[in-house]
Amino acid sequence: MKFYNLFLATLLFLFVTSFSSNDEQKFVQFKINSISGKDQALLIDQKMREIPGIEMSRTDHLSSTYHCVMISGFDYEEVNFKNWFLELGYTISCFNKGIQNQDNWIPAYQLKNCQ
Repeated sequence: MKFYNLFLATLLFLFVTSFSSNDEQKFVQFKINSISGKDQALLIDQKMREIPGIEMSRTDHLSSTYHCVMISGFDYEEVNFKNWFLELGYTISCFNKGIQNQDNWIPAYQLKNCQ
């Protein structure tokens, strides 16, 4: 009976750890250097949501910041975002990327004022 319980506990542990490591989402945030209005922010979000793997996209024109979450299995880099935003007519700075629910987001007011 002890062996059976140990076997079940080990199986459960392996299942949970494999599930959590495969379900790791990444977040990205940065400053948009030249955005001026709500319509521009809505257009950016619309275009970014068309990119495979972008689960959530939020552009704040008041703080000139961008935030997104990528689904598990997608791991875009800074160069990808720079190119996408250049195609939309914007430059970006103060790029920050991390693991959702593990790494810290930079507060929007700090991101807005970063150099």
